[in-house]
Amino acid sequence: MYIKNDEIPETIIFGSNGYIGSYLLDRYKQIDESTIGFNRDESPAFDLMDSTSWEFDLRAKYGIVCAGTTKISKCESDPINTEFVNVQQTYKLVEHLVKLEIIPIVFSSDYVFDGLDGSYTELSKTKAVNEYGKQKQLLEEKISENFSDRCIILRLSKVYGDKDSFISEIIDLFRHKKSVKVATDQIFCPIHLKDVFKAIVHIQKERLTGLFNLCGPEAFPRDTIADLIASKFNFNKSLIHKISLKNLGENFQRPFNTSMESVRLNLKKFSSLEDNIEKLLENYERKKSLG
Repeated sequence: MYIKNDEIPETIIFGSNGYIGSYLLDRYKQIDESTIGFNRDESPAFDLMDSTSWEFDLRAKYGIVCAGTTKISKCESDPINTEFVNVQQTYKLVEHLVKLEIIPIVFSSDYVFDGLDGSYTELSKTKAVNEYGKQKQLLEEKISENFSDRCIILRLSKVYGDKDSFISEIIDLFRHKKSVKVATDQIFCPIHLKDVFKAIVHIQKERLTGLFNLCGPEAFPRDTIADLIASKFNFNKSLIHKISLKNLGENFQRPFNTSMESVRLNLKKFSSLEDNIEKLLENYERKKSLG
């Protein structure tokens, strides 16, 4: 996907050392080397919990907010502090950016749904069943109520890339001949990082605002994904141990079917999971041949 640097407005990224933020920063820098990313570990330091660290001379059209607490178990064990970060401070940053006439791009999650039906659209009723989902649901509501025409909310399904993702974790378990525990009743629409970037650029070019579901083109149970990986890589399928989400022994509930449809974006050219797994296999075999 080649993009000229004059095709999209200047973009800054908050939380640029995280999984999604670091990828987006790298892709935007390929378009515009002057793209800035902020995080707690690099100067000038940005800390979502400390609004006094936001006083930068920000000159951009868009600000992508990738900072926050995404560990579901952390949100359950520490709801007060994680709600402060994921809702209060994130909303405060949105307000700050809007005052600077910078359009915030904020990430939500398919966990805002109860998972009973699936095939959720942007108009489907939200009803989160755990603390992380409830925090995302509340953030969506606050932003939509006050800044729907001046902010972008991207409701993400499970995101993966070419490394350090749930896909690579499954591959590593197979390679080390370890049991691959996968739920048969957890269904979602995984989306590749490159398609997240593609969607954001599309939204920027079209000058869209509001709430968007952002998900892959197909819904999969997690065990089907493991089976697909085993077939492509010729791994031993007997290592697959099918379970239910109820067998995880967690003290909180996960929604079963969070499959979504991206009605508002209507982008038909997102990459398929099968194609991306095949590309991972090609890279693996290339590295293996090189020793």
